[in-house]
Amino acid sequence: MRYAAPSMRTSFAPLSLAALFFAAPTFLACTNLLGSFTEGAGGATVTSTSAMTGTGGAGGAGGSTATGAGSCGECSTNATCMNLACSCKMGYAGDGKTCNDVDECATISGFCGADATCSNTDGGADCTCLPGFTESPSGCTAIWKLEKTLSQKFTAGYPHVGIGNGRIFFGNDDPASPFFSSYSYALPAPVFNKEGPMPTSSNEFCACGLRATFSVVGDAPYVFGKYGQYLAASGWQPVPTYVAAVMRGEASSAVVGSVIYILGGHNGSSMDQSTMFTYDAKMGVFGLPGDLPAYPWGTVSGAGMTATADALYVAGGTTKGSQQRAAKFDLGTKTWSMLPDMPFEGFRADLVPSPDGVLVGDGQSKRLARYLISTGEWSKATFTFPPDGDNWRLVGTSKATYAIGNVVGGIAVFRLANLP
Repeated sequence: MRYAAPSMRTSFAPLSLAALFFAAPTFLACTNLLGSFTEGAGGATVTSTSAMTGTGGAGGAGGSTATGAGSCGECSTNATCMNLACSCKMGYAGDGKTCNDVDECATISGFCGADATCSNTDGGADCTCLPGFTESPSGCTAIWKLEKTLSQKFTAGYPHVGIGNGRIFFGNDDPASPFFSSYSYALPAPVFNKEGPMPTSSNEFCACGLRATFSVVGDAPYVFGKYGQYLAASGWQPVPTYVAAVMRGEASSAVVGSVIYILGGHNGSSMDQSTMFTYDAKMGVFGLPGDLPAYPWGTVSGAGMTATADALYVAGGTTKGSQQRAAKFDLGTKTWSMLPDMPFEGFRADLVPSPDGVLVGDGQSKRLARYLISTGEWSKATFTFPPDGDNWRLVGTSKATYAIGNVVGGIAVFRLANLP
């Protein structure tokens, strides 16, 4: 942001109407000439380059060929001239004949506000919003708003997070500190809830060295990895008919209605991790691998995926050749198309829908970007997760986006308050 600040300056005051009409009567002759005019008893000629810049015309605005005492030619290049009086321009101070730059950062307390850094420039200052803040008409406003903090810590390198029915579910799959909880963000007074234990060691989220997918349909979280499980009132239960040999979801998943789209796993004979299949949680039925076309650009382990009304979006992961790759799966035509590469690499990228497109976050680099569906391009403005935290995960719906991760006081939930 660039601001030109009002400067403290001194100048000759312009003549007032009262001074002109009630001064001692002195009658001056004025004769118009081509390119000049004469005034005064002696008929002195004053050269004017235009009606606006002349020294004797009505309201000269600085700069003239006239010289001599009491003329605009004495004004600084950083001054304006009116009625033969020199006034320093905004951002400069002096007597009009000499105008020096004002250091707004040093002389005007809080010139840029508490949430920005200030850099002096010639005639103004540049204000740069601090990390975690973005420009707004009123200055710099916080991108993230802290909702609540829980006195636990994510000790696992990659905590599992999902959202559904007004709650954010999250789990820590570190055997030394396992827990599974939720945050009810839609309540008038949002609260944390203890949902129960993590899946047991024989049915862990993923025992293969890669992550499992984690989805929420209604109030029920689903995990698909080496095992398929869902959380019921009686605890974690196996998903019937799940066969890990052909249905291992180790890349990402997204929910459309009651259907979970699962990407990345066995194709029945090898770990190509490009297979996509579905599970209808309402009907309790799996779609077979091969019913949907596989991801066409190689393995996608660690990619992120989200759903809009008519498409799935995938980005990041260990795809062949690039961790910046992004793609779209059209739910109507069941076809894949390549999108422009995301602005940064994201091995374990998180994707969530936004009102105008898709948000992508990478918890390792703490960076986020926005894909604009209307233009088919990435927004030039990238931003970061909340400062001073780690193990960030991005989760949300088309109406609200949240970041959950470790801060000094424990696990914090932040809501995205302002998009850059």
